[in-house]
Amino acid sequence: MKHKILLLLFAVLLVTLNSEAQDFWEVLPFPESTDIYCTAVNNEGDIFVGAANDGAPGGVYRSLDNGQTWSLVLDLGEFSVISLEISNNGNIYAGTNWVNPLYVSLNNGETWEALPLPLSHNVVCILSIGSDTLFVGQPDVPGAVLSRSIDGGQTWETVFTTNDHSSECINDIIITPSGTMYIGLSGYFPGMGGVYRAVDNGNTWEFIGLFDCMITSLATNSAGDLFASSWGGTSLNNAGVYALRNGQQDWDTLTGGQISDMVINSEGHIYCSSAWPDGVIRSLDNGASFQLIDSGIPSSPMGDLAIDNLEYIYVTAHYGSNFLAKSVGPTVSVTEPDNKATVNLLIYPDPASDFLNICIDACMVEHVIMISVHDITCKTVYVSRTPLDSSGFRLPVSDLPAGLYIVKLAFPNRILTSKFIKL
Repeated sequence: MKHKILLLLFAVLLVTLNSEAQDFWEVLPFPESTDIYCTAVNNEGDIFVGAANDGAPGGVYRSLDNGQTWSLVLDLGEFSVISLEISNNGNIYAGTNWVNPLYVSLNNGETWEALPLPLSHNVVCILSIGSDTLFVGQPDVPGAVLSRSIDGGQTWETVFTTNDHSSECINDIIITPSGTMYIGLSGYFPGMGGVYRAVDNGNTWEFIGLFDCMITSLATNSAGDLFASSWGGTSLNNAGVYALRNGQQDWDTLTGGQISDMVINSEGHIYCSSAWPDGVIRSLDNGASFQLIDSGIPSSPMGDLAIDNLEYIYVTAHYGSNFLAKSVGPTVSVTEPDNKATVNLLIYPDPASDFLNICIDACMVEHVIMISVHDITCKTVYVSRTPLDSSGFRLPVSDLPAGLYIVKLAFPNRILTSKFIKL
């Protein structure tokens, strides 16, 4: 009878693992009674989430273990963090809807300092350049306002504003490697919204199109193409994804849909969170076609997107909830002899008491991978992001209770699994 029960458990576990491997997304645990607004990830893979109060405090939550556990590092009580930016040197900027609208942390979120913005209005978007230059977008009574600081946020000047457009807002600010800046605006009335460009550090701006579009996000690729996503505007017919190809003057309409956010990975693949159709859409051919990728997440409107240093992608719900999901693997491919070829994974000793040694074929080494261990109920009991070289990896298992476990190695474009027994 015991053998039959074990065989049944093995069968259930293998079916579960096969189903999981087929999913594009995995849902991460996040504190209840919070509403997530935004997400950012630093170069070490630490995840920061801006949240609103829905019973639990609003502020910035941080995870140092790939989203498995969270701590509140900036407590704003009843107020919210609605935008996040992490500079190249690791400074974290949090835009809020509080009387102090902008905070900075210089030590990975351990402590925070309020920066003296002249306007006590919501900070909707933030761009950091180098170690001292900041741009923030805020709504104001006359219209959208873009402010610049060149001394780390101590003093500010207004570099862009719109007049008589009280409902207009700057939703995104980006800068290209050549120094060209773009801002995307949204508005509900004719003559609002659109995209502006500056080539002189934000001193002067020119309108480059998409009036009457509610621009939610901007992105560029390595070819110099500019992409803009739209929630709608004066008409839902204006919702979708647009592209201004490098060297062209006119925007191309790539796809429809109410798009909340957009990111592009290093291979030029475009990911867009959407409220219609519900989920995330992706283009692998520079916008020529899009497909819905929603396996592993519920069918519901999706909101903020973020991409980390290993090119995993994170997505939140569009409407207030504590929903946060992450791609199961990195969104970039790797050079392999054959993606369908058998790859040998060796783990020993099995059973193990103190350590489990993991060895892999030479074609798979020299990658930073995600190693995770799951118990018989598929609960994650260990997770680590680590480089894998020819010597393999030694996994500590002495703290695990005795039982059957599955070890999972997530490589770019491939997931390998194996079972072992802990004595």
